[in-house]
Amino acid sequence: MSIHRKIFEQLIKVVPIVKTNKVSGKSKSSGFMDFNYDLLNTDDNKKIKHIALSHYYKHDSGDLIPDPDMTMLVHLVDKAVYAISYQDMYRYDHVDSDCPEAIKNSLNEFLLTWLQNLDAQEHHIS
Repeated sequence: MSIHRKIFEQLIKVVPIVKTNKVSGKSKSSGFMDFNYDLLNTDDNKKIKHIALSHYYKHDSGDLIPDPDMTMLVHLVDKAVYAISYQDMYRYDHVDSDCPEAIKNSLNEFLLTWLQNLDAQEHHIS
């Protein structure tokens, strides 16, 4: 099974509302940072969605810092997810046509691991 399909299966476990038309959601789990979902855009047929997933923590300055904040494309018909961007307080990575395969693979591997951790932490947005 491809990593994109594995990510899709894990995403549906943690964020089942991705299959709906809801534009945002939040999960709270005791002892962990809140987890957020945002629908950024969708194609006309609602079969491909551009979404964001994030944790934010409050810095001593009062600023909210992403840790992490990721965007991805969700292909509902193909049951595949593709990481598009990653940011935290130290770095920003974005997948584009010139992006090395190593960065694409790294972002997708991180996304899969993060979703598995969210599931273990009992984060679910439905």
